[in-house]
Amino acid sequence: MILLTNENDNIIGFQLAPETTNARHVVFDINVSVARKIIGRSSVSELNDIESLMARIESEDVAKQKESARIEAKTARDSALQSMVYDFGDGRVMQTRPQDEVNIIAAIELIESEGLGTVGWIMADNTKHAVTADELRAALRSGRLQGLAIWDGYGA
Repeated sequence: MILLTNENDNIIGFQLAPETTNARHVVFDINVSVARKIIGRSSVSELNDIESLMARIESEDVAKQKESARIEAKTARDSALQSMVYDFGDGRVMQTRPQDEVNIIAAIELIESEGLGTVGWIMADNTKHAVTADELRAALRSGRLQGLAIWDGYGA
């Protein structure tokens, strides 16, 4: 196999037959999968210790896989947090996302401080329905437990 190089001896590709190119090249005894891994990462001078180079490349690949898995888990966590709802069981479904907690607490405090029986609440489907302080407390508790379960599952 030959490794194709640029003017700085950086490896830019490979070919199986040396006579098929006029590009700068060196002949090296490696397989195709190794050649693919070193393209763009190495110069010819680094090939003196191919085992060390391959260990470094494998370590970089593992790091990239870990980072990809972390981003995927974070995306799934954030999506789950943004999808949190409480179903009253009568057709009303209320969002209980982390950013909704402050509004739910404020509505409970308003009902209690003003002696109101209910307040109007915009549900997940954008319809407005009356809710009581007890219903809001149940929704708040549900949202907190859902959030706890999501965070407990994150990175597990």
